[in-house]
Amino acid sequence: MPNMFAALAKQATVLSPIMTDREKMSTEDVIFQYPNGITITEFDVVTTPDSNGNPNTYPVLAFAEDNTKFIYGGKALMDMVTVWLANMDGDIETTSKALKAAGGVKIKMTPAKTKTGRNFTRVDVI
Repeated sequence: MPNMFAALAKQATVLSPIMTDREKMSTEDVIFQYPNGITITEFDVVTTPDSNGNPNTYPVLAFAEDNTKFIYGGKALMDMVTVWLANMDGDIETTSKALKAAGGVKIKMTPAKTKTGRNFTRVDVI
């Protein structure tokens, strides 16, 4: 008989259904393992407090190349998700399902630096 408490604890610590039964993959690992890009097939938007207690909102994304993994997105991916939502009445679940039905969106991520030398990840839709 499965441990009900373990199952409930696991469910309580997952921020998004996209994360369920998937392992987090770092942006650096995605860039290294998928140099030709990944195809975003599902997403969710989560909000957690930053170190000062202020809300930090970001996307959680699943991709076709490895359905056992997910990534957190930064500003560029949040901007992309925000545009999708703006064109679908802001409904995350419906928009994510429509994205998956459309075959996803292929992106390529590359490390970059701002003019002031700050690191960021460039996201190109391909």
